[in-house]
Order: sequence, then C-alpha cells, then structure tokens
Amino acid sequence: MSEHPKQMMLLQEAVGFHRAGNHRRASELYRKFLKLNPDNIDALHFSGMLESHLGNYEMSVRLISHAVELMRKSKRQNPNYINAINNLGNALRYSGKPEKALETYRLALKINPNEKMVINNIGNILRDLSRLPEAVSYFTKAIIIDPNYVDAHINLGNALRDQGSLNEAIASYRKAVTLNPGHAGAHSNLAVALLSAGDFKNGWKEHEWRWQANQWEQRPYRYPVWNGEPLDGRNILVYAEQGIGDEIMFSSCYADLISVASQVIIECDLRLEPIFKRSFRSAICRGVNRKEAQTAWLSDVPAIDVQIAAGNVPMHLRPTLVSFPSHQAYLKPDPERVIEWRKRFAEAGPGFRVGISWRGGSSIADKKSRSLDLPEWEEILNTPGVNFVNLQYGDCEKDISTVRERFGIQLHDWDDADPLKDMDSFAAQIAALDLVISVDNSTIHMAGSMGNEVWVLQPFSGDWRWLRENESSYWYPGIRHFWQTSPREWKPVIRAVGNELSNRLGQIS
Repeated sequence: MSEHPKQMMLLQEAVGFHRAGNHRRASELYRKFLKLNPDNIDALHFSGMLESHLGNYEMSVRLISHAVELMRKSKRQNPNYINAINNLGNALRYSGKPEKALETYRLALKINPNEKMVINNIGNILRDLSRLPEAVSYFTKAIIIDPNYVDAHINLGNALRDQGSLNEAIASYRKAVTLNPGHAGAHSNLAVALLSAGDFKNGWKEHEWRWQANQWEQRPYRYPVWNGEPLDGRNILVYAEQGIGDEIMFSSCYADLISVASQVIIECDLRLEPIFKRSFRSAICRGVNRKEAQTAWLSDVPAIDVQIAAGNVPMHLRPTLVSFPSHQAYLKPDPERVIEWRKRFAEAGPGFRVGISWRGGSSIADKKSRSLDLPEWEEILNTPGVNFVNLQYGDCEKDISTVRERFGIQLHDWDDADPLKDMDSFAAQIAALDLVISVDNSTIHMAGSMGNEVWVLQPFSGDWRWLRENESSYWYPGIRHFWQTSPREWKPVIRAVGNELSNRLGQIS
C-alpha cells in the first residue's frame, strides 16, 4: 500500500529538517513517520544515516539493515542500493563491528567492483584493524580509479603515517591540498604529519586549519589576535580549546608569556583552575565550562589587549625543537594533599608505588591503537615489591576485579581519586607516587607537567607530539617512551617495561 499524501508530507518535512541541520527535530519526525510506514525504504535509509550522525549506531544499523533487506527483495532496482550498503558498513564500523563492516563493504563491491567510495571505506576499516599494507593497496586502487579523489589521498596519507612513512604521508597530504586547497581535513592531517616529523615551523601553520575542520571550537571573544609581536605593557587572554591533556601540555608555554606580558589571563577547564592558580600565581586563572560559553567573568579582569588560543601559543614560542626550554616541573600539586596521599599509600602497605593507566584515545582508531586490556599487563603487575595504584579514569572496576581474580593481584583504588571530577586531587595522588606507567592519555600529561618519572607504552604510530621513536620528550623531561616495533604488538613492550621495572627494584634494594 502506498503512503498517504499527508504522511509523505511528514517525510518531506523530516528530510527538510535533516538537510537544514536540525537533527533533533528530523529524528523525531522520521520516527513518527516510520511508526506509520515501517517499511518505507527512503525513511529507513535517511533516518539510519541521521542516527549514525547522532552517534546512535546500533539504531542506525537496525534501520539501514532493514532498508537494505527491502531493497534486496524489491523487484525494481533501487539506485540507492550500493549507497545504502555503504552506509550500513559505516554504521557497523562506528558501532565497533569492523569485521561485519568489512563484510558489508565487500558485498557492495560485488555489485560494482569499481565503486571508489566503498573501496576507500574498505581501506579505512583495514586501517582500523592495523592491516596497513592492505589499507594502502585499497586507497591506491581508489586513487587509480579517480586520481582526483581527495579523501583517498588523505586516507592514504593516514595509512602511510601509521606505517611510519612520514615523508610519503606528507606527499599524499600535499597532493590532497593541491587538488583542493580549501580542504581543512587535508591541511589538518598535513599538520599532524609535519609536527610528527619535527617540522614545527610549518606544522604549526597547518595546525591553524583545525578551526575550519571543526575539530575544536573557537571561543566567542572579539579581541585582536596575538600574532607573536612584542607584548610589552599589554594584557593577553589565553583560552583553552582542546582536550585537557592538550591544555596541560600547552600550559608549559605560559611562564614564557608571563615573563613578557603586563598581565596574562588564562581561561582553562574548570578542573584545572586550582592547579593553574597555584602554578601561575602572577596570572589570572579562571576555570569555565566551555559548553556553556561563559564570558561574563571577563568583566572582572583588567582590560584585554590581545587574545590567543592555547593551541596557537607554541606557534610563536616553540617554532623549532631547539626553542624548547630545559625546564623541569611547571605545574604544582597541593602539598597538603600530597601528604594525605602518601599516608594512604603507606597504609596500603610497603613497596615501590607505581600508578598505572591502560586506556587512551578518543576516536575509534586511537582507542584501538593506544589501549590494551589490563590482563595484558600481567608481566608488569607480577613484579615483586611493587604496590600498584589505579590511575585509569572512567569505570574500570571490571578490569581491576579481573586481574584480582585471575592473577591474585591487588590494584589499589580509591573512589575519590577521579580525575573526571577532581583533577587537583588526582594531581596530588600522582605526585605522591614513585613512578607512573601509562598508555598515551591525559594522565601522562599531568604526571609529566609535575616532573614525575613517567614510562609511556606507545603504539607503533604514536601521537605527533612525541616524535616517532624518540625515547625522551621535548615537552616533559621526566617521560620515557617504550615503542611498539610493529602495529598492535604489545607483548614486547610489556616485557621491556617489566624488565626495566625489575631492574629498577633491584637498584633500589
């Protein structure tokens, strides 16, 4: 039975809101329409795409799967069939089912072996799975089909960067920029590759494209932007615009600003306000909730002459590797809280106190490459004479109970040590430890900024800031990196760290 004209108007209204970017209203109307017409292919497909955009991936998979099945059974050929299969693969990928996504994409290729969009997406899945040579071959195939396919050039660059082939990756990104000079994603990826290669001068310039790529949100301030000119007698506002680990890292430049500006006003994450106020006493530090776009607090500070985003400060103060100072700690924990944590650790029993964290990353690919399951730490956790302390943020009770039940290892954990709620207490906890061992996440930034000794378990292709294969860090003097020698191979890293920890305990005893 065909849909009633009034109902079709409802669908058209939903599509209109969808295209206008009013996703919440569009979702409501799609659902209302599908209650009346549960087998409408277009509504299922469009609604599924929208739910995927909203992060409701399981719902997206259900809706698009139904649309694909109806298309498959339909006697008349649907021109959107391959597109729907491709979108189903995307939803499966984002819902954490890479193998199912790969299977779905391959189904689309059976219909059209030269569908460049599907070939490109297969490359992305293979990259997610760390099957990098295969990923490179698929991106290359997509480029052969369409030499002007910008996304394929960018993704080829990503796979090459993951393999450690930075020069080739930079060439791919530059090709994408040549094809589309205004493509923010191409510039942003080029920035990462240049910074990874230590080309900070050009890397920081490309880093400016993060705004157009919608990676981070600029604050709604109207002051002139500081472009590196002398600050004598002028007041500067520095505002946060990236993750909390980035805020901590970029704050390593704040002492330089304080030494030359008349007044430095620092806007930071609410959780960082106490430690920033303690560490940068001559600056004005204010924690805000960026989601609420708070700006009224500026009425209480001296007149501001210029502004700059925290992520732009290094462009002027860290243009080359030799411009990095040989400083030690620059963030200062609360000394009284440090004493309290040392008392807690002492009550937990004697031994070398080591804090650990095992999950990191925000994107799907980052989480897969940076994180590992806590039981994989067995060789480290079995080191005698060590009291291990949980520094992992988020819900990790299941992980802790697993190693306790499987290996008889007690990982000390306190409910009030939650960096998602109280970063100042977390900083004091870290400062009271003898050593921090962690994957790449905000924990190592906090530990490194206070001068703690930190051992970092690094994936084969690490983040740009660490400069591939460097054992030390330009940002934090106390950091030591332990790198994978091949993608996803954590066992050699765990073994190296375990041996080093045993040697350290031998030296102490």
